[in-house]
Amino acid sequence: MEGEEEATAINPEVLMEDIIEYLKLLNYEGDFCSERGLKPLSRCYFAVKFNPSDQFMYFVSLVSWLLTCCGQTPGGWNQYDDPNTVTNNIVLDLKKLDILIDFPPSKLKSGSGEAVCQALHGLVEVALKAQKFKFRQPVIPDDDEEQVNEDDGNDNDDNNQIVDLANDAFDDDDDIAELVEGFPGDAKGNEFEAENEIIEAGIDPDEWHRECQRVAHKLKIKESHDAQEWRSHLDQTKKYAEQVQQTLPDVRSKLEKIADEVSRALEKISKKEGMFKTRHDTMTGDYKQVAETMKENTNEFNRLKNSVQELESELYDVEEKLADVKKKMDENQSKISDASPLQKIKKGITKMQKEIRAVDIRIGVVSNTLTQLKLKERNTDDTKKGELQEDDEEMDLEL
Repeated sequence: MEGEEEATAINPEVLMEDIIEYLKLLNYEGDFCSERGLKPLSRCYFAVKFNPSDQFMYFVSLVSWLLTCCGQTPGGWNQYDDPNTVTNNIVLDLKKLDILIDFPPSKLKSGSGEAVCQALHGLVEVALKAQKFKFRQPVIPDDDEEQVNEDDGNDNDDNNQIVDLANDAFDDDDDIAELVEGFPGDAKGNEFEAENEIIEAGIDPDEWHRECQRVAHKLKIKESHDAQEWRSHLDQTKKYAEQVQQTLPDVRSKLEKIADEVSRALEKISKKEGMFKTRHDTMTGDYKQVAETMKENTNEFNRLKNSVQELESELYDVEEKLADVKKKMDENQSKISDASPLQKIKKGITKMQKEIRAVDIRIGVVSNTLTQLKLKERNTDDTKKGELQEDDEEMDLEL
């Protein structure tokens, strides 16, 4: 149970480091990235979520390639299918290879995270096994201290000579002697001792020891402690000097021959150049004249081209004005040829005549009625006058 809890709590970045190292063993940069035009993976590509679509596409293509490395063909899916079907098929293919899957397929759709890193880690391990790759036991080299001690024991004479030379050099150096004499009991000496005191670290010794064990193989520097090294260099230089002295005469003679041949070739080239110049002077003069005329013609052509463009622009303006004038003339002509106003006037005149006739008839009728009324009034007046006269006459008779 504790092992399973530790496995589930693995950091995806740690898994990514192992995945990249395993992929390098499978030469994925040459067989996968270069063929499909993809960039190599970074240390946290599938561990951190930054572009889910690109990460999912890369994950699907990488899984299909790893399945082919395992000798298994993908189950008829690719990165362009539905993500749900693709993830389900990937989980089925992983189970066929006996890879432990303790997460749902939906966690693979993001293209990053712990589930993706676990799937890739298990698939890469199976691919390495399919390629018959085996990890060998690491060979840790021994410390070089014993070798140094043996060399010191075997070559004491040479080291003593070197020490004597160093002591002589220190004796001759007055500045170093004064500096060494001035340290004890002096203020400068106290400052020097204060600066070079032992620094006490606040780091846990166990952690420091574990860290040193983890990176010890990277921190070791192999140095050659051979005391006879300067002698071998001196012998090599003498040997090379002898070889140079032996080969120098032959090389010098060959170089002199090459120099003579080069000088002769240069003389021939210079003579040929002179002959070409004398033969083609007239052609060069003609070419210069033709080039000048060509230049003048191109300038004239450019000038005429500019003038043609200006005239074309003026012609375009004139055509636009002519079109406006034609449009106005057409409108005026249509107005002149239009007889609808005359017809309206004629209709108005006939209507006025009819109305005048109707008015005249009404005037006649009214005048007739007026004359009749006048006649009736006269008759009534006459009757009234006759009655009045009769009344007057009756009254006179009564009186």
